[in-house]
Amino acid sequence: MNGQVEDVNTKRAYMYDVEAVKVFSLMYNLFGPSIEMKVIRALCVKGSCSLRGLAKSVDIHHTNLAKYIARMSELGIIEWEQVGRTKVIRISSEYAFLKRLFTR
Repeated sequence: MNGQVEDVNTKRAYMYDVEAVKVFSLMYNLFGPSIEMKVIRALCVKGSCSLRGLAKSVDIHHTNLAKYIARMSELGIIEWEQVGRTKVIRISSEYAFLKRLFTR
């Protein structure tokens, strides 16, 4: 993650360079056991998945997973579409950068 932070008083820009993998590693170590992190990891690896397939990947019943999916969808982290009777879930385009963390 590259970014720029400006000091308001001096208008100087300070650059910081933190590898995305290190940041995610820290996040995963802090929140790794959470269902949300397992969902993100599974979707990054698989691309897209049905609700039942995703539930099997993260080892949770699909009715319980649906609650997490709804919350993550509200936050804009994931998106889903109905294809026939199947709900297909994927990482939203805004968070597509997460995929690079698992494809290295």
